[in-house]
Amino acid sequence: MRPSWITIDVEAGETYWLTLPDRTFLATFEKVTLQHQLRFSDEQLDMPVDIAPHLFEKMRSDGRAVRIPKGSIPSRKKSAFELGDVHPATLLDPEERGIGDKERKERLAQWQKFERARTLAWCASEYDATPHLGRGHNCIDDHFKSKDVKKRARELGFVWRPDAATILRAIDACGVPGSRPVSAFFDKRGKHDRSKRYPDVLLTWAKESIDAYWASITERYCDVRESFYKKIDEENEERVKQGLEKLPRISPETFRKWVDEEESWWTWSTRYGEKAANARYKGRGVPMEASRPLELVLIDHTRLDVWAVVEDQYGRLVMTERPWLTLAIDVYSRMILGAVLSFEPPSVYSAMLCLRQIVRAKDFLIEKYGHHKGATDGWGKPTTIVMDNAWEFSGISMQSVCEAAGIHVVWAPVGTPTFKAIVERFFRTLNEMVWHRLGSGIPFKPQVMQELGLDPRAKALFRIDYLTARMWDGIVNIYHVEPHSDLNMAPAERWSMGVQAKTRPTIDDVGALDKMLGNVSRCILSAEGISVNGQRFHEPATTTALLENLLKYGAKRSRRKGFGSSGTVAVIANWDRVDASHVHVWDFSNNTSVRLPNVDKHVHGIPGVDGAPAQGLSWAVVDAIKAFAAERNMAFHSPQEKAAARHAYYHEMPEKVAAMPFNAARHYAAEIDRSPSLVDGDTVIQHAVPATPKGAAAETPREFSAAHRTGEWAPPKAPSRGRKSRSSGSKGRPAPPSASPPKPPETHPAPADLSNHILNSAAALDALADDL
Repeated sequence: MRPSWITIDVEAGETYWLTLPDRTFLATFEKVTLQHQLRFSDEQLDMPVDIAPHLFEKMRSDGRAVRIPKGSIPSRKKSAFELGDVHPATLLDPEERGIGDKERKERLAQWQKFERARTLAWCASEYDATPHLGRGHNCIDDHFKSKDVKKRARELGFVWRPDAATILRAIDACGVPGSRPVSAFFDKRGKHDRSKRYPDVLLTWAKESIDAYWASITERYCDVRESFYKKIDEENEERVKQGLEKLPRISPETFRKWVDEEESWWTWSTRYGEKAANARYKGRGVPMEASRPLELVLIDHTRLDVWAVVEDQYGRLVMTERPWLTLAIDVYSRMILGAVLSFEPPSVYSAMLCLRQIVRAKDFLIEKYGHHKGATDGWGKPTTIVMDNAWEFSGISMQSVCEAAGIHVVWAPVGTPTFKAIVERFFRTLNEMVWHRLGSGIPFKPQVMQELGLDPRAKALFRIDYLTARMWDGIVNIYHVEPHSDLNMAPAERWSMGVQAKTRPTIDDVGALDKMLGNVSRCILSAEGISVNGQRFHEPATTTALLENLLKYGAKRSRRKGFGSSGTVAVIANWDRVDASHVHVWDFSNNTSVRLPNVDKHVHGIPGVDGAPAQGLSWAVVDAIKAFAAERNMAFHSPQEKAAARHAYYHEMPEKVAAMPFNAARHYAAEIDRSPSLVDGDTVIQHAVPATPKGAAAETPREFSAAHRTGEWAPPKAPSRGRKSRSSGSKGRPAPPSASPPKPPETHPAPADLSNHILNSAAALDALADDL
């Protein structure tokens, strides 16, 4: 008996389809426990589930607890939601204008099924309300033929009157008195398994053929179908000889339906791969959201749908190539925070150049467009950046540097462009807004371009700097100031509102960030400096100071033996891939980066006009010059000989590239069109300040989160992606003591001054000779 304090109609033995936060299951109500809880039994797990009465009452009201009528649970335990479903075509007008005959037939058939179920449900309820009828057919027919019952049936819209036998079958099979929903009266005609009409051997062969089709992408549908028919024909030949009945020959349409019915995520992944199966069957994730500007920034890259010309240092056309774009977009406002065009393939370097634009004010845009409704104001310190986790970005340096600056890094899954759908959508917008409008743009796929007779590569006229200007024109004047369909306002407007409400976070020391934005290598510091990629970096006073600070913390067993041997210690070196003239060594005792110059003077480059600082050679050029010298068997020992090799390399490279096939020549585009180490928006201010062995002026105040780190600033090991694991013993290194180490000397010899601007290689050799 139900206690009086339970106000909802629940009786022992009733079955419910319960939806809890963690699962949905079929359960039977058993009793009320001593703790005043409703005890249900989970039929699948065979375990009790207790629910508070007030919670169960709310679940009954909002549909999370669905009562299933007795006798209406199929053998396969169909859920109550399936029992209560009504075909959507039932609610559509079969006489609607403009629909086809097939659609009209489907609507009419569903309407007839629903009317039949509704009529039977009303008849069963009428029978339950008149218990004296019994089970006699004549008595039941007389009751439903009476004037009163017929009148009420007409008022309710019933046009069909079932006979007594149909009513009794519905009463026995569909629900119980007081609980007979319309869904329990839907018939199951047409729901049986039609394949059972065929012999078992034929079904076995069909399954083998279908499994073979879904097991491999090389299996064609026509091949497996003919193989199936061949088995039937061979079997029938034997049956004719034995005087047995032939097997039926299944129609091609039936076999096709059997193949289609086996399609699922598993079969699709087996035949086409897991990625294709996920794209076909898995639901798309919800878009990323942010609550304020710079909370979430996406960085991605793409090869542009436009051709650009590549010129050498003398302005001569060498080749045409499609540039790469590395772009950063703010999720909250859809503002473009950074965009870098280069011929470099996607790499950590291009992502770092983009990060430099993100954290700096866009002075180059403000000078050209002004503030322009806030369209040039996109910059600041992002809280989290999402980057591509492909092999190009798999290094640990980017993550280490960002974390040192207080920026969290999230790696997107490999090969899933939908993870950053916002960036992919902007790439399409940029194609339509800028690139496809140019004569050298690529608006269609190669096959369509060939059919239309279009050759955009032959129309390439513009350098990469012109394309960069055109891109920012479109971003500032169109994209940032026009309403975005997802935001219902312009990105610049939403950015301005967010910055005013939430403020703009900034990097403490952008200069310190530039020092750390580069490749990271583990090196051995000795009295000769350090070696990175075959280049030696050393300056006597600076190396001495580093050894005094760090040598005491090095592992003793890895040091050189002997009291007179040079001391060695493992250090972390950070280097810029476009400038091989210096590296920065992390002094973990003082939490500072110390600059070490390259001992090869020719790598430092030549000063510019009016005392402009020299631009060092990139690592790619240094490696290419060495390979070129080895190929030509040129001497490569003294600085003069190295400078001569560099001059010969630059002189012959354009001619060599012009004679190469395109796929081979495109790898030299980045070397010919040398990208600067500074990005748009940098402001270089020169000051004459005393230098220190730490590589920075003592008067310059600096504050950066990396300065507060303890330990050696060794970046964490990144997870292995596709590489064989290797085991090695861990070599611990003691942490530096809290006591301050002795300070290094305050002065060191200044490098030689190359102040003259040299315009030819002969003058360059003379200047280098004077420096020796």
